[in-house]
Amino acid sequence: MSNNTKRKFLTTLKIIFITIYVAMTAFLAWGLIDTLTAPSENASLALGLYLAIVVIIFGFIGYAVSLIMAAIGLIVAIVKHAGKGDVGFFIVAVILPIVTEGAFILICQLIA
Repeated sequence: MSNNTKRKFLTTLKIIFITIYVAMTAFLAWGLIDTLTAPSENASLALGLYLAIVVIIFGFIGYAVSLIMAAIGLIVAIVKHAGKGDVGFFIVAVILPIVTEGAFILICQLIA
């Protein structure tokens, strides 16, 4: 893989990761805010359903896709001896979806 091709591939993976991660985080945050602000007779049930269905199922799927992109990028960056910036970016990108999903689960459990 030439240096230019490697650069383009890693840049593409970064863009895909950032797009999926930001979209998933915005979707989960919007849903949580909507669930909390919607008038409901049983708010804890609504929050529990949101946690079970949206955060755990959809959040896991969305963050897993972004995690796969980050893991592929990390492997390519290490194997192809990319710069420290690329390796560092993908290390953070591997950790970030896991921490964010855990934070959403924890926030939902603390609120309910």
